[in-house]
Amino acid sequence: MSPANADDPTVSPRPFSDPAPAPASARVPLPTKVAAGSGEAAINIGVNVPNNFSFLIYNIGLAVSPTLLGIALFLPRLWDAVIDPVMGSVSDNAKTRWGRRRPFMLVGGLLSIVGMFVICYVPGGIKETDWGQREWGPQLPLGFVTLDLYQPLGDWFYCAYLTLVCILFYTALTIFAVPYGALTMELTSNYSERTRVMSFRTLFTYLSGLLMAWIYPLARQSQDPVQGALVVGVVLAVVILVVTMVPTLFVREPKRVIAAPPTPGSDRPGPEKIGLVRGIKETLAVPAFLMILAAYTVGFLGVIMVIKLGKYVNFYHVYGGGEEGLDKGAFVQGWAETLATLCGIAAAFMINRLARRVEKKWILIGALSCSFVGGLLSWMLYSPGFSTWEKSLPLFGQFGEGTWAGWLPNQITFAFHPLILSFALIWPGLAGLLIMSNSMIADLCDVDELKTGQRREGMYWAVFNWIQKTAIGIALLFSGVILDIVGYDADAEIQSDSAIFNMRLAYLLVVCGGVAVAALITAFIPITQKRMEAVRAELEARRTTSPGA
Repeated sequence: MSPANADDPTVSPRPFSDPAPAPASARVPLPTKVAAGSGEAAINIGVNVPNNFSFLIYNIGLAVSPTLLGIALFLPRLWDAVIDPVMGSVSDNAKTRWGRRRPFMLVGGLLSIVGMFVICYVPGGIKETDWGQREWGPQLPLGFVTLDLYQPLGDWFYCAYLTLVCILFYTALTIFAVPYGALTMELTSNYSERTRVMSFRTLFTYLSGLLMAWIYPLARQSQDPVQGALVVGVVLAVVILVVTMVPTLFVREPKRVIAAPPTPGSDRPGPEKIGLVRGIKETLAVPAFLMILAAYTVGFLGVIMVIKLGKYVNFYHVYGGGEEGLDKGAFVQGWAETLATLCGIAAAFMINRLARRVEKKWILIGALSCSFVGGLLSWMLYSPGFSTWEKSLPLFGQFGEGTWAGWLPNQITFAFHPLILSFALIWPGLAGLLIMSNSMIADLCDVDELKTGQRREGMYWAVFNWIQKTAIGIALLFSGVILDIVGYDADAEIQSDSAIFNMRLAYLLVVCGGVAVAALITAFIPITQKRMEAVRAELEARRTTSPGA
């Protein structure tokens, strides 16, 4: 098959029949995979803390309008999406004695530490002042629903503050994340080894998810949500310090000989420098890349747009709301997210094992099928009719009694409710999306090199993030609007029956619909083992005939 047709969706794929391991020259050592994967924890924390923790602290803790919160989280995502391609172009074209990626990773990692702490620092007492209780804002009719922006000035202050600190944090995180993502794509040129490298990134996504599962229960250990958020900020800042510095300091950038065609107008071979706008246009002109973008975005948004609804259903339907319901629901949700994380880790290991034997897109479709089943089961298992099983065990035996200060426990209590099974089944699909999207985009960088003579991992990764973050921003905007549409009342400890029914229905339909469409798109992605082998063969042939290769 001609390599020129490697991204042509009209060409029928060949069967995946070669389970041979990656050649030794293409293998990435295990310590390098671990170090490279660790940086993904910073990205996962950076995405989830503003998106999820902010709603729990500002909305449930401080009763800030969910619609305003949605807007406050939407605007920084737009900014974040705009600067991603800029950072990708800067990193791809950078030439320093330390490489194209690592200098930016160092600066971005250090700034992200400060940004995370600032996000978790919440000014207290604003809504209790006379100024904070005054109301202002328009009411905007949007078809069948009215967007109510007539809110207390305290709500507006919190949302403006959250918008500003998120913009600063996302800028810092982008300086780290875009070069980091490009670096992991450059570590190997082998089709199946790329999937295994990306599985380590996803492994650290879920390992950081173990921490993320407990940040809200940790914050609720303090009676004051503002103080609880500050404790969480210190913990997360330390974690980000570790996971950004490890890949920055311990992963070397590979040196590549680029298979560059002659630059137009020159008799010497060499890559032509491509500007930002042209780079974006050429990247978005690859049909296979657009399919990967569409599948990832639809599947990912099908979960994150309503994942908070699942928590609200847990708090207010399964456990009845009120302070007791919030405490109990948050505790069970912590164990739900813990099991979900373990399921995601198990999925990453399974995908790692299947990478040599099964085509990438069929692995992804199988993972998305698990998410579809999990969404269906939510209607039955998110029910107050099921009892919660609990078991307490001493953490350090009698030796540990009384040794923990303040809110730190000296025992561990396990809790299980059937809703945990539904929630956990959703996460293998997310693992598949994370691993396979990155792995397939790395493959497309070979196709791009064949056509343009450029290694543009930074631009591909940046455009991928750009589209993804724009969609996430829209989802965050509507996640707050959805809470208003379904009838959620932030000032009520007990929600109405109609609000609970609407939350349950929206959660079911959006999750199942999103992953089903993503699976359908994935089936048509034209990337196969045989096609990529043909591309690699022509690239290697070109390198052997290029002067200076």
